[in-house]
Amino acid sequence: MQRAAPAPATPTPLPAGATSSSASFVKEKEDGGSEEDPYLVRFAAGDLANPRNWPTWKKVLTIGCISTNAFIISLMASAYLFVSETAKVQFDSTTNVATLGFVLYVMMWGASGLLLSPLSDQYGRKYVLSGSSLLWTLFHVSAARAANMQTLLVCRALAGLTGSASMVLGASVSVEMFTGINVARGSTLFMLNVFLGPVLGPCVGGIIASFAKPIISDDAGWRIVFYIAIVAGTIFTVIYFTIYPESHHATILRQRARQLRQQHSDKPYATEIERQGSITLVRKLAAVITTAATMLVSEPVILFIALWQVVITGVVYSFFDSAVVVYGPGGHNFAPWQIGLTFLGMGVGMLLASCTCLTLELMWYVKQTVKRQGSLPPELRIPPAIIYSCICFCGLFTFAGTTSSNKIHWSGPVIASGIFAFGFLNLINSTFLYLVDTFGIRSGSAVAAVGLVRCVATSAFPLFSTQFYRNVGPQNATIILACVCVAMTAIPPIAYKYGVVLRGMSKYAIKG
Repeated sequence: MQRAAPAPATPTPLPAGATSSSASFVKEKEDGGSEEDPYLVRFAAGDLANPRNWPTWKKVLTIGCISTNAFIISLMASAYLFVSETAKVQFDSTTNVATLGFVLYVMMWGASGLLLSPLSDQYGRKYVLSGSSLLWTLFHVSAARAANMQTLLVCRALAGLTGSASMVLGASVSVEMFTGINVARGSTLFMLNVFLGPVLGPCVGGIIASFAKPIISDDAGWRIVFYIAIVAGTIFTVIYFTIYPESHHATILRQRARQLRQQHSDKPYATEIERQGSITLVRKLAAVITTAATMLVSEPVILFIALWQVVITGVVYSFFDSAVVVYGPGGHNFAPWQIGLTFLGMGVGMLLASCTCLTLELMWYVKQTVKRQGSLPPELRIPPAIIYSCICFCGLFTFAGTTSSNKIHWSGPVIASGIFAFGFLNLINSTFLYLVDTFGIRSGSAVAAVGLVRCVATSAFPLFSTQFYRNVGPQNATIILACVCVAMTAIPPIAYKYGVVLRGMSKYAIKG
């Protein structure tokens, strides 16, 4: 899913006697000393070009923009799933083939992290977000006008691969703008939007599936979803190309150095990165891919967290099909739009989870920071995860119990799904922060590796979950998933007890 940003350059105060408010100048001598050097470009103390010194309103609008864009992109995954039946009928296809419009779209999110993050490091967040949003919109234009299923599937896959920059870069933007506990606040807001989108997508898809047919035509549903995507994508593309600010520290400094060289052609203005020598985009891509692949096969922590996230995210995706079995014909006999609205229970659970992260959990972590005088091991992220993992399987067992009979009120499974969603989002946040704390500057590759496995594996769940729930029954199917989640709860205690040992054996993890 989302990638953590490498640590941005920290602001450097102006040396004594300097008058420039736009850059600080430090010369690093070979013997390790320092003296004034008017040609090394860095942020000055209080420099308003530094995203960390932006006004609060600008930071909030920036993270709000990229978070909302991520919400729309993820929402369009599950919204399509609820209208894919109309595409199947129009193109005389099968249910599984039509479902590939969801599978390929989500699967490509994992690959996009390996592609778009190095691109943004090379060219800046603004340009990559702008180009990504434009491509996402154009591919949905092509998908909306598709004359056959093959075209639709190819366009959806390409939209997922090239158009998910906001999902990849949101956490990095938060790190570039905020400091201290505000980083956690910005990241929590972003993560909420990423995972709230797929949960609320069925609400949109269900309403379209119910009312597009009698009002417009039998095959209008899937096209309407894409037209909504086109409108939203156009709005964000205009925002990114016009008023969205660049937040990547290295890019801002590089642009400043370029301007200074143009104004003073005889002066060798340069950033630290430029002085160290530029790295080609191909080498950056190769480094990210090889590091992520190596960490996935050599780091037990990453492998187990990836497996853990696959299970719990797969359960979320299986809810898309279980809802049809539980609430649809043969169950509570809800209309499609009513089935979609049942997902509001999960949405409420995720909103409450974010509130918990921003209040109780954050206060507990700050208290631990003070108690330990700022020296916190990554394993301190695990105790809350143990609690949240228990909440997850408790929610699933409750869901199973409330689906044992149609005589049980429909609000029972809705509340149970909200309990699971509460534990799910908090668990995702905990594992994300644990990866960042454990792997430090390598956390970007660690998150990319986990995201790749999660997206590829969980995208296939809707291909078999409907048959699974119909053949086994919603109660037994959910009990099986709950038992798997119970088995997964062994991972956090092991990581907590042996975390120091595992980090000591690791090539990439922070030691101590």
